[in-house]
Amino acid sequence: MEEESLAEKLYKSLKGLRYLIVIDDIWDINVWNDLERYFPKDGMGSRILFTTRNKEVGSKASSHSIINALPLLSEAESWELLQGNVFKDEKCPQELLDIGKQIAINCHGLPLAVVIIAAVLSNMEKKERLWQKVERNLSSHISDNENKFMQILELSYQHLPNHLKPCFLYFGTSDEDEKIPIEFLISLWVAEGFIEKEEEKCLEDVALKYLMELIDRSLIIVHERRSNGEVKRCKIHDLLREMCSRIGEKMSFLKLVNYNEDDPPMFFSQVLMHEKFHCMNINYGEPRFHSLPFGLHVRSLLFDCTNLEEQSTIITSSFKVLRAFSFCGASEDHDFIGIEHLVHLRYLVISCNLPPMESFHKLEYLLVFTNSKIEIPEILLTMLSLRHVHFTGGAYFSASCRQQAIKDECFQISNNLQSISVLRIFDETDEKILRCLRNLRRLKGTVGSSLNYSFDFLKQLESLRLQSELGVLSSSLIILPFNLKKLTLVNVHMSPKQMETIGRLEYIEVLKLQNVAFEGEQWDAREGEFPQLKVLKLYFVQLTEWNASGDNFPTLQRLVLRNCYNLKNGIPPSFGGILALQMIEVHWCTKAVEVSTKQILEEQFDAGNEEFKVIISGPKIERKEQGECESESEEKEESEEQEESENEVITDEFVEH
Repeated sequence: MEEESLAEKLYKSLKGLRYLIVIDDIWDINVWNDLERYFPKDGMGSRILFTTRNKEVGSKASSHSIINALPLLSEAESWELLQGNVFKDEKCPQELLDIGKQIAINCHGLPLAVVIIAAVLSNMEKKERLWQKVERNLSSHISDNENKFMQILELSYQHLPNHLKPCFLYFGTSDEDEKIPIEFLISLWVAEGFIEKEEEKCLEDVALKYLMELIDRSLIIVHERRSNGEVKRCKIHDLLREMCSRIGEKMSFLKLVNYNEDDPPMFFSQVLMHEKFHCMNINYGEPRFHSLPFGLHVRSLLFDCTNLEEQSTIITSSFKVLRAFSFCGASEDHDFIGIEHLVHLRYLVISCNLPPMESFHKLEYLLVFTNSKIEIPEILLTMLSLRHVHFTGGAYFSASCRQQAIKDECFQISNNLQSISVLRIFDETDEKILRCLRNLRRLKGTVGSSLNYSFDFLKQLESLRLQSELGVLSSSLIILPFNLKKLTLVNVHMSPKQMETIGRLEYIEVLKLQNVAFEGEQWDAREGEFPQLKVLKLYFVQLTEWNASGDNFPTLQRLVLRNCYNLKNGIPPSFGGILALQMIEVHWCTKAVEVSTKQILEEQFDAGNEEFKVIISGPKIERKEQGECESESEEKEESEEQEESENEVITDEFVEH
């Protein structure tokens, strides 16, 4: 039967009826647009349910679409699926129960992985030692089924737009179960030239949009979010990571090289085979390594040398077109020979002292992993391509740069730096140099204890973290930029005037105060303050009394109090009337804080906010009241940002017709 006549017959058979249509695995919105016209819209309450791996398809299908993003399987669900596929209607023997559940856990909630391993287990003897072997070599057993299952996964890659394909393949360089900071990932994509320019958007913002597209296609998992809801870390399922590695190697895009202590030394003839690859990820498991492989055409070299503890000399001169170089090891005493020849370098991550920087005219991203403070060479502040500089152990302006700033009243430096951390800012000279970094969007710094600081000249600054290095700041006043969205203050004195300055910031969304001493141990929020604040965190603050009215914090969504031992009057009652409030977390605080939190919970429920959540933990809290108040014994310190995994594998779309 011809396609058109078949479509006409379908339309007529459904006309005037109330129907439910289920369609599996729609990849492209154009496919749905072609199908939609064959389903009558008679207002009979009909429904169409379809699955897709691309969230965008669901959102574009209809303005009335209901999108149900399915999570990965839980450990219990994974075991139930595995057990059912292997044993059918029978129960798993007792001796295989523990190892079977561990195999299910190792599938990380991906149904396809569970089904693959179930097929492997079904075709072998039901003996514990054999199952243990499968558990130890799960990836290889999945790989053995490449023809049957990998083709299903590769459809995900084949249906990607061209601009997303290299970005997705880059996940093949990650370690198993690695939680990837998106700043590193995005900077690598930009350095590689994967990101296309868009009007009125910086390359990093476009790269973030690419990442969100991969997340919406259920290919990448959100592992952790920031306080404001933005993605902080992501990860990829091991099965998809394996697929990226296979496709990447097949296309000469990437090569994973692992050398262990038992492997023979590499010689020139043995490494020539690697030079055709675009990206190389090298992991050395032994400490006798001194020379990188030869690779004239390699543009990205990611090197893990955590076992390279002794001082070593690293030869890098053979990588003539290298754009991205990451060298992370345990020692800070490595020497690089020929690194000055890497003139195309755009991304540099090292765990040793800075090499000579004069040749790196195209460098955009620099990250230095050290425990000691680094002197920032003057040339680093004049490199026009450089946008992001981070020193984990801290950094300070060089003596020559400071001397020039002191002598020259009209001191100026041309640069395009957008983020820098952790910068030592201790006197007027440091502040004078900082004034030249006008394009900064993010700044983390340490400050002294007696200077009044002004940052209002940083007009584009969106995120600021300041910490006093020498105890709590006395009576210093910090003048803040008007457009600031996120502020973290650590070890500072908080006067009423300082708090008023912060409260009047029109765009601030996230405020974290840690080890902050409130003047008089009292905070009186003024009318109209914090109009856009969404997240407020108070850690170890010296605060006895906190007062606020109904006009304060109108858009607050999340409040976190940790170790507020002196807060006698608890959380202000006005928080019970904040309609936007979604969660309050209280950890190791006073009884008054706990009582006020429960009162706010009741008020929120009475107002119809049934989604409102409360978490209370402390030394005497050992209960958990489902649906009202979650109280959890604290086993470890809360991470600075909330972890929120978003595991989307397949999406159900419910379209009303």
